[in-house]
Amino acid sequence: HLTQIYQPRLLLLLLPLFLGGCFGSSDDKKDTSAAETAPQLTLALPSSMTTTSTTAARITLATDPSTCQFNGNDHADWFDNGYKMSKFLVDLSQAQSCIADAIIGTMVELKSLFENKGKQPVPGAESDPSAPKWVDYQTAGDTSKLWLYWDDTDTQILYVTWTGSQAAGYEGQMIYSGWPPDLADPGAPTAVRVDFTRSSASDVNHIYIGFSDTNPGKVTGFHVMVSRTGSGVDASYEAKGYIVTNGQYNAASLPPGVTFANPTFSIVTVVDADGVGATIADFEDLALHVEDGDVTPPTWVLGSYQFSLTDKVYFDALGATQWKSKGPTAATYVNPDSTNGRSGANLSIMISCLEAYDVVCGDTFPQMNLGAAYFTSPCGTTHSDDCTLFLQGIYNLGGFGTELNSTDAEPTDARNAAIAAVTHLTTAWPSNTDTADTTFVIPVAP
Repeated sequence: HLTQIYQPRLLLLLLPLFLGGCFGSSDDKKDTSAAETAPQLTLALPSSMTTTSTTAARITLATDPSTCQFNGNDHADWFDNGYKMSKFLVDLSQAQSCIADAIIGTMVELKSLFENKGKQPVPGAESDPSAPKWVDYQTAGDTSKLWLYWDDTDTQILYVTWTGSQAAGYEGQMIYSGWPPDLADPGAPTAVRVDFTRSSASDVNHIYIGFSDTNPGKVTGFHVMVSRTGSGVDASYEAKGYIVTNGQYNAASLPPGVTFANPTFSIVTVVDADGVGATIADFEDLALHVEDGDVTPPTWVLGSYQFSLTDKVYFDALGATQWKSKGPTAATYVNPDSTNGRSGANLSIMISCLEAYDVVCGDTFPQMNLGAAYFTSPCGTTHSDDCTLFLQGIYNLGGFGTELNSTDAEPTDARNAAIAAVTHLTTAWPSNTDTADTTFVIPVAP
């Protein structure tokens, strides 16, 4: 599960360094007034969007490092529905933004130690083998740039830049790329990037998290966008997420040798100034193999399916669910080489029961009333045959162990139009032409 695999590595490595660690003895060099004018990335959000703090308190040298902690235990059920997944992504975003705030605030407070002095050793870092050892902090006009190095070579591991002022607004970026060798972990993120803009009209954070292409936790890339538009009673908020993977989470239950597409997940949440909102999530290319699992060999095998799932939730200002609907929207048969068919001694009985009620079924097999010859057409065994009704029937019978859908009509208030109008993210990277290799490149210090 992602909540078990994801560890806030950037937090663990850098916050002890900045928050009272290697720089802690430099009290006489602090410029706290300058830090008050630095950009701030952590957003103040309605409580219905997150499980963590909704304030945007400024991060300083005196801040407790746990302020930026991402607690995966708060999201053990994050995959239950799109709304819970949205909270997971927002909390993940806020944790990365908090780390960026810590770095920016600390460097601005201590700029007299490093500003425009070239690459300088980090005070006290030699006693911590996992801490960055060198820093280069450059300013020119209203632009600041910071590089951190593991050693005195050009091994850059972190870059932060921002341009602007409180009056004019800010734009900037943080990139953290590359774990030290002794902390390598195949399931941990390999890189983090935060792009941000700030103005009186809107605040926008884009967070990108990269993983190894062979990550055993399946996820290979995150893209999370959190924004605020307007202010006061006219404020509105959006959270978007896009996740790419390297394989099916239930791969062990799928037939070997059959090729399935890798799943992707897209989530959008819209919230008004009061915290009332809605979430829609699209899960693409999930896989399911349907057979009699009670005996070996199975007495019937209905084959393999790739399907899409849409999940919509309306919630109130306290985060309580008001309406929800979830279920497959499309499904196709998976049989790319014509070897993944249907079989079993009881197959004909099972198909008869599913296509139309038959007294032979009794309590042994479910009835879906899919129609005569449904498993010949449209849901035959040819690759990409349309089997949407069958997957919807499995879902309605509780085959996925999901929450019950609402039985009343979908709300028709402003949330309905807002959620329909929002554009989903379509890539885990800054653009459809970018890749993980181009997203996390740190510019070379001049």
